[in-house]
Amino acid sequence: MTQEYSDPEEIIGTFIGNYKIMDLLGSGAFGDVFLGRHPSIEREVAIKVLDGFLSRDPEIVQRFKDEARSVNIIKHPNIIQIFDFGQLDDGRQYFIMELLHGIELGELIEEKGNLSVRETMIIAKQVLSGLDVAHKLGIIHRDLKPDNIFVSMKGNFPEIKILDFGIAKLLGEAAQSKASTGRGLVMGTPLYMSPEQASGSIEEIAPPSDLYSFGVIMFKMLSGQYPINAETPRKLLFKQVSEPPLKLFDLTRGIPEKFCNVIDRTLEKEPEKRPQSAMELYDELKKAAALISPELIKELTDLDEAQKFNLELEEARKTLEPEFEDPEYIKPDDNKGSILFYLLLLIMFLLALGAGFAIWQRVVYFLNKNQQGTVQFNLLSGKDTEPKDRVVKKTTQPKKQKISVWTLELKSRQTGVKADLFVNGRLIKNKTSLPVSVKIKNGAKVSLQAYKEGYEVQKQSFKIDGDIEITLTWKKQ
Repeated sequence: MTQEYSDPEEIIGTFIGNYKIMDLLGSGAFGDVFLGRHPSIEREVAIKVLDGFLSRDPEIVQRFKDEARSVNIIKHPNIIQIFDFGQLDDGRQYFIMELLHGIELGELIEEKGNLSVRETMIIAKQVLSGLDVAHKLGIIHRDLKPDNIFVSMKGNFPEIKILDFGIAKLLGEAAQSKASTGRGLVMGTPLYMSPEQASGSIEEIAPPSDLYSFGVIMFKMLSGQYPINAETPRKLLFKQVSEPPLKLFDLTRGIPEKFCNVIDRTLEKEPEKRPQSAMELYDELKKAAALISPELIKELTDLDEAQKFNLELEEARKTLEPEFEDPEYIKPDDNKGSILFYLLLLIMFLLALGAGFAIWQRVVYFLNKNQQGTVQFNLLSGKDTEPKDRVVKKTTQPKKQKISVWTLELKSRQTGVKADLFVNGRLIKNKTSLPVSVKIKNGAKVSLQAYKEGYEVQKQSFKIDGDIEITLTWKKQ
């Protein structure tokens, strides 16, 4: 039996899939998260390795895989992408995910204290957009909290990603047995848990359960307090089921009561009294926010357009071929010197063989030409005439093969530029030096985004029917 790593840092320097483990990013109740880097293309990813206790339960592992596939089907810009799934030699399961740069929402709240209505609405729009798509696919998060919402700055608006989507509901009773040992694993987080979750009414858990959790998050963002709190988790679970929450309007200043009432409605004990969908909640918030500032509504409209653009990227991305996949990394061989010698001999032999074949083809061509004669052109009739004493077999010229892939070349007016490049919503080049070339399917609809920290986002959309060269000009924000 393979021994399990006792210290997470023992994995550093080894390979998981095609990625070399560079550093430990963090540890939590479910396991550890590492920084991985592809040695050939230098792409960086986050790799989450599940705790060995969870990885040894076949039912949990199977449901974990199923959930990973479901999350990947969503492909929403506000839900973290999962690229790969596998198993280490010691039996532990792992995810390979996109690497995010920024901070968790919990850290942002701790640093800033109360957030403004504007900041809350910009975050709410993106979280609810991601939840709406997931809920329509029948996926409920069940553990929505500030630590599972990631904030990074890209362009004029913060970009939001929902993390650990659906993992909490995979644990079941087997994981609960570890709640009193080790890392103190619990099902969900009592501060953000809906009454139906707190009471164990699994059959009642639905989209309004996630909206309750997000209502608590918004309450915390705006007031700095929790609507329900207690000294112990047991008392807190009891209060979530039986005690009415605090009123947001009583704890804040300058926020219209109508806006506070929308958030209070998400905290109703009975699920049917809450908004029934994420977009229903967002529409109510947006209407109430109109009472605060017309400028805020304009910003939200701009954000709506940005969200639509990102969703269009996902749709257009489906037409992109070939897929951009990480090439397999082949580790160097200690006997590479002897192998290289024989490889060079083989290449020389093939070159000599090819040259001889080309000379033989040329000789045959001239012999055939001398035997066949030539075709004459009659200036009066405009037709081809052939010598009567010879029969010339005409050959049909093969049709010109239609080009199926074109080259998109990106350049920069400024020198020494490194940028993140997205083609149809997919990161294909991470902090790459310009110029750079990309192969794209003929006739594909292309939506291009280029990011450089501190500069305005470059956006272009077009249909490709030939080689294209684009020169980017970077303007500071």
